[in-house]
Amino acid sequence: MGSNRLDRLMASQRAASCLIALLLMCSLSGCFGEEGAIQKTGNETYPDIWDRHTLEWNTSHTHSFLLNPGPHYALDVQEANIEVDTTG
Repeated sequence: MGSNRLDRLMASQRAASCLIALLLMCSLSGCFGEEGAIQKTGNETYPDIWDRHTLEWNTSHTHSFLLNPGPHYALDVQEANIEVDTTG
């Protein structure tokens, strides 16, 4: 009688361990693979903020368009400081 109970306990612990391992492996999916999968080609940065007024913008629709269809991953952080003369 005690052996049957011990077998069930070990089976449930094994099942719980397998479920935990499965959840941990799922959280790591996509972390491993080819390092060079994302390759930058050409100049993929935004145009200089001072030159944007000279660009040809597509304003022919009710929603916005990008200058170039961009990369589908996060770009490096960029910032621009614009000084505004508030005297007067």
